Amino acid sequence: MKKFDRFTPEFDYILVDLNKIKDSKFVGCLEFVAGMRTLKHSSKGLDKAFNSIMALVKDHLTKNPLTNGLREFLRNLALYIIRSPKITRKHINIMLETVNDKKFEEETMSLLATLKEEGKEEGITIGKKEGITIGKKESAKNMKEDGVNIETIAKYTGLSIEEIKNL
Repeated sequence: MKKFDRFTPEFDYILVDLNKIKDSKFVGCLEFVAGMRTLKHSSKGLDKAFNSIMALVKDHLTKNPLTNGLREFLRNLALYIIRSPKITRKHINIMLETVNDKKFEEETMSLLATLKEEGKEEGITIGKKEGITIGKKESAKNMKEDGVNIETIAKYTGLSIEEIKNL
């Protein structure tokens, strides 16, 4: 397969002739997977791809109950959708309305809250690191202006000699 890598873009291909498959549930699953891949790699037509996926979910839910397996699948889909940088709150609301299940809504909202909190924590950590780096550079610049040896500045700030020279 490696010899074909240069012919394929960054994403995987799933090539299936749906007309040759008799099991309608399996075909629906493959259509769903194809829709998710389209959503992932769509830059224009995002709303169209998302709406197609939601239509498949709605159609499936009108014919089948929301089982634990389907709920787990939808939870993973929600996670996938939430983490997409192109998805907005509007998309999440459409998904919740389409599934129309209180337990699923609670799980999704809990997931959103958790991811939001993780994002805040990550932002704080990054901010602290950047602040420390800025502080070190300011101290190094002041020491350099006061004539302190560059090697000594590097020793106490942890900055490289090259970084100090560029200050």
